[in-house]
Amino acid sequence: MIKLEQFTQADIALLPHVVQELVGLIGLTATMRLVEHHGGTSILIPQGKNREGQIAFEAMAEVVGYKEMTLLAKHFKGNDVLYVANCKAAIRAVRNRLIRRDFDAYTLEESGSRAVMKLARDHQLSDRRVWEILKEADVVCATQVSLF
Repeated sequence: MIKLEQFTQADIALLPHVVQELVGLIGLTATMRLVEHHGGTSILIPQGKNREGQIAFEAMAEVVGYKEMTLLAKHFKGNDVLYVANCKAAIRAVRNRLIRRDFDAYTLEESGSRAVMKLARDHQLSDRRVWEILKEADVVCATQVSLF
């Protein structure tokens, strides 16, 4: 599993726009916790106005944090439904970048084959998949700049 500290600012740009907005609102840590628990689904943002809403608010606050949940409730007023993307493509891109980086570091002291075996175990991948990843280039989010 990819750890939050392994995400760079450039990696955040790979996230879907709705998730990038959440990062801006509640921060990367809380957003990734939300993605981990609710990724790929639509959720109601509870306001905590009645007993059922308070229970739902508290449950979600346990995931993202109370302060962050308060910000979400203020931002998504009423019965707003929020689709939380699963971010698999961005997480996979970060994992693959880390595999390539670690391969370079490992091969300073050991053979490429040993490095691939180690990376395959670390990331629960086949050695063939690791070799394929090593042949790929890093995914970068290019923003197009207007010339005029």
